[in-house]
Amino acid sequence: MVQREAMPGFWQTLLEKRGSSNGDACVMLPLLATILCILGASIYSSYIARPTSYPGGPRAQKQKRRAAWLPRSSIFSPGWVFAEAETSVAVTEREVLTLLGEPVPLTGEAAGRQTWHWDPKKGKDLAGRKADYSFSAARNPNSADKVFRTQQVNQWKGPRPNSKSRPKTAREAAHKAMAYYQMLQCEDG
Repeated sequence: MVQREAMPGFWQTLLEKRGSSNGDACVMLPLLATILCILGASIYSSYIARPTSYPGGPRAQKQKRRAAWLPRSSIFSPGWVFAEAETSVAVTEREVLTLLGEPVPLTGEAAGRQTWHWDPKKGKDLAGRKADYSFSAARNPNSADKVFRTQQVNQWKGPRPNSKSRPKTAREAAHKAMAYYQMLQCEDG
C-alpha cells in the first residue's frame, strides 16, 4: 500500500479518478506499461531502425558501362496539348463520349491528374509560328520538355520576366528564375 501523502499530486489525482480509494499502485501499471511501450517504440524508430526506403550504401563495384544514344534527332509533331486537373478530366470524358457514344464519368480526384492529348489545331510556339520540336538524346539526354514549357508560358496570365535584361546581382537572378518557373508551375501543384 502507498500512503496518499507521499504520492505526487498527478499520480494521486489519477488514482482518485480511476476509483481507487485506498491508493493502490497496481492500478497504474497498464498506464505505465503503455507509456513505456510508446517511449520504446519512439526511440527504436528514431535511432535504431533503418528508414523504410533505405537504398543501402555505395555499390561494391562501379558500373563500367556508360549510357549511349544514337546520334539522331527525334521530331515531335506540333499538336500535343497538355491538360491538367479539371481540364484533363473534361478532355478525357469528351474523348470517351466520342468513342463510346455515351458519357462515362471519371471517378477520383482531379487534382494532380495530367494528360497529353492530340489536337491538330494546336501547336504554336511563343511567336505564334507552327512549332517543330526536335530532341537528340546524344547531345543532351534531358529533354527540357520544350512542348510543355511552351504551352505553360503561352497560358500564363501574370507578369513575365524580361527576357532581354540580364540580372546584375544574385538576388535579381533568383527573382527572375522564380518568375520564370512560376509560369511553368501547374495550377494544382
